[in-house]
Amino acid sequence: MAWQLNNLKKSPFRHKVYTIHLAPHKLIFPETVISESLTIASKEITWVIPRIPNHIRKELVTQKKDVAIKMIDPLEYPDIHRQFDGFILIRKAHSTIPGNKETIEKNW
Repeated sequence: MAWQLNNLKKSPFRHKVYTIHLAPHKLIFPETVISESLTIASKEITWVIPRIPNHIRKELVTQKKDVAIKMIDPLEYPDIHRQFDGFILIRKAHSTIPGNKETIEKNW
């Protein structure tokens, strides 16, 4: 993802991104049938994102977009910029456990 943001001609971040932190804000786990007698109920959990500084995470969440992007200004946040050029927060990400196909189809 960082390579594409940095190299695609139409990217607004061209030649500015080398590392990016991509994280979900919420994970959606669909109902999963393990056996005839065991079913795990669907649930949605808020993901703890330890590598995104708290003030950056709050800024991403308040954007209220499905995909929120925050590019880091090296002068404003030099310590953070040493690790990442930017952060991408996905509002809701679906798990990849079996049974997820039905949940994805309902959300399209």
